[in-house]
Amino acid sequence: LCGNCAAKSVKEHMGGPGHKASTHIYDCKVKHVDSDGVAFFTDFESRNPPQAQIHWRTTKRLSPPNLVGVVALKSQGNSLEATDLIKWGEIVYHGHSRDEERRRQNKQLAVNLSTIAADFDPDYFEEGSYVAVIDCMTFVPEWIPVLKALQSQCRARLPFDSGRYLNLMKSNPFENKNSVLNTLSPDEVASCDILT
Repeated sequence: LCGNCAAKSVKEHMGGPGHKASTHIYDCKVKHVDSDGVAFFTDFESRNPPQAQIHWRTTKRLSPPNLVGVVALKSQGNSLEATDLIKWGEIVYHGHSRDEERRRQNKQLAVNLSTIAADFDPDYFEEGSYVAVIDCMTFVPEWIPVLKALQSQCRARLPFDSGRYLNLMKSNPFENKNSVLNTLSPDEVASCDILT
């Protein structure tokens, strides 16, 4: 698959409802978000529903504790963009697990958005607005440490002169007057293991 074909395929998967859209992206309406960060969605619909009827009791689709991404939409069915902000969450039970099959048949979904981002703002999603739910179909606890680490790295400055001494900077460390390498003599620089 060439680069252009792959980009076209990704764009089609992120597009609005249709036969080329991803079957694991669902359009939903926000019913409400409680103070604990659990969002309740209604009227969910896959952008590309499977041909066979979904058996909600046995399927892995939208089942707790799947990892999901939630994206706010301007209107129902809007295409997703690479720049859209994704709020990560975990699908949770509405109450008892035996009621979830009936809830899915009634197109109801509950997502805990504070599982990963402890500082989630319950007012982020307005009641009655539309969102896209991206079902990753993977178990949330495996990914929580990774997502939390990425979130904390985005907020914190890197150690070691913002990564300069970890080879994370494009600039040449020899051009930096504060570089530790500039404190070494030529003989010490020549014998450094990090330069070989």
